[in-house]
Amino acid sequence: MSNHSGCIPKAQYWSLYNKIKDDMLYIENRELRKENNALKQKISELETKNLGSPQPTSLPLFSRGIAINTRTNQPTFKATNQSNKCQAIRKDGRPCRQCNKVTQSGGPIINGRCKYHR
Repeated sequence: MSNHSGCIPKAQYWSLYNKIKDDMLYIENRELRKENNALKQKISELETKNLGSPQPTSLPLFSRGIAINTRTNQPTFKATNQSNKCQAIRKDGRPCRQCNKVTQSGGPIINGRCKYHR
């Protein structure tokens, strides 16, 4: 058996652990805020320099936070292969869920039916 006389109590250990973790997160958060403010300052400087230049006439890609999709919105249909799923209806009125998987006990799907519903 080992001697634990030099150990600190569990509550004190976790208290110190959480305090150190919180301090590290605070320091990291402070550094990120500092970097973010520097980038904001740089953006504002660039915007003030470019006020005299003409604005682009093309449509913006984003408007008020909503993305504008310039492509035609054609409906996309999933290619479903119904032959891989059993088409039988169980006694309770729900469809059978066998779908040709190795881990399922229904066996292979033949003519739209599993081994149980053939």
